[in-house]
This record gives sequence, C-alpha cells and structure tokens, in this order.
Amino acid sequence: MPESNQMPQAHGFKGTVDLLESKDLLGEDSVLAHFTHADKKQLEKIEETGTGLAHCPSILAYDFNGVWPNVDTADKENISTGLGIDDHYLIESENLFQEARKAKEKLEDEKNYRISYKGLFRKMTSEAAEAVGLGDEIGSIEKGKKADIVLLNLEIDFEGNVYRQIIENADEENIQEVFVDGEQVVKDGEVTTMNRDEVLEEKEQVKQEFREELDKRFFKTRMLFKTLRIIDYRTLKLIPYKLRNLF
Repeated sequence: MPESNQMPQAHGFKGTVDLLESKDLLGEDSVLAHFTHADKKQLEKIEETGTGLAHCPSILAYDFNGVWPNVDTADKENISTGLGIDDHYLIESENLFQEARKAKEKLEDEKNYRISYKGLFRKMTSEAAEAVGLGDEIGSIEKGKKADIVLLNLEIDFEGNVYRQIIENADEENIQEVFVDGEQVVKDGEVTTMNRDEVLEEKEQVKQEFREELDKRFFKTRMLFKTLRIIDYRTLKLIPYKLRNLF
C-alpha cells in the first residue's frame, strides 16, 4: 500500500495492518474497506483475526489507479468479503445490484478472476453478514435467523442459473416486497415506513448543502496554496505531486 503505508511506516510499523493490530482494531467486529494494495501476508493476518473486508467496485472503477483489490486472494484465504456502496456524491453509487455487476466486470477484466454468480450473490447476502460479524443472525433464510427478506419480480422467464438472472437483470424497480426482522417495510414496490418523496427531497437538500460547503473549503484551500506559492515556491515541494497539479 504505497501512500497508505507511509504514515504507519513513519511511526515504526511495517504497514497498515500492523498499525491496526497494535491498536487492537483487527477482529470479528471490524470491517476494512478497499484494501486495494493488500498483499498475501496482510490478507493472512486479516484472516487470522477474523476481520471482514468491504469491496466497493464503483468508486474504485471511478478512481482506478491500476491496482484492483485482491478479492481473489481474499477468497482463497477464506476472508469474508461483502459488497459495499461507498459513495453517492461522486458516482451516485446507491444500487447494490449495480455494484455486483461492476464487481464481476472489473474482477474479470483487471484480475482475470472468474467469480461465479453464486459467489457474487453470497457477497451481497450471507458472506456480507459474516463480514460484519452478524452471520449467525442475518444473511440467509434459516430457522432461528431474523427474517430479512427481499422479494424480486424480474418480469422474465427464469432459465438456467437463478443467481445469474438476479445479478444480470435485477434493479431497484424490481424490488416488490422487503421484510426486516419479519416486519414488512416495502409493499408493492413502495416504502411503508416513511414518505419517500419527503426523504428524497431532504436528501437532495443535504447533498446541495454538502456541495456548497465543499466548494467553499476547496476555494479556501486553493487560495491558501496560491498564497504559499507567492511567499515561497519551494513550499509546494512538500505537497504531493498529484495535489500540486490541482493548483
């Protein structure tokens, strides 16, 4: 992990995993996101401690730096890895079915890893539950587990691999019924526990406020670096190359 290892190494650690372990931050109650540059040794340590991983395909595809996460190695090490939705500001990543399709596309293109549709489905359900330490409670339909159930209507004739049909064809509009711990929260495709239009309106307002605040802070930062450049151009040598190019 090039950049992410710099801080741990500056404090005497070999890398991020060693730092997290020293702070007792590895374990079944921890989930590590991305870990794009994790090597086999680091993944072995993650597996030993029962730590889960979250793989967020769309944001990585958006900011792809030539290295794709070692999901294939994580699978071989029996590390529980769930699909995650990382960002809804830059790429509108709010669709888990979309994430599954992006994961399959990129893992096959970048890692030559032919992940099965069943494997992807598990990363959306049972394996994701294991990754967050809740595998005994949710993630699959079994006696004694909470009744978290999603019913889909794909409006197509099922042929062959049911997992493939779901991954390739399912989308938000195909969700008909949703039950959380046995309580129905979506009926006939409509949320029953809140006013959807009001929530979406509030969401857009929050996003707009966030954008405005981000623009203000970015402007202030840009002005600061311009001032530094006037005072002493050598100061910019302390700023990472990619960041300097923004100014």
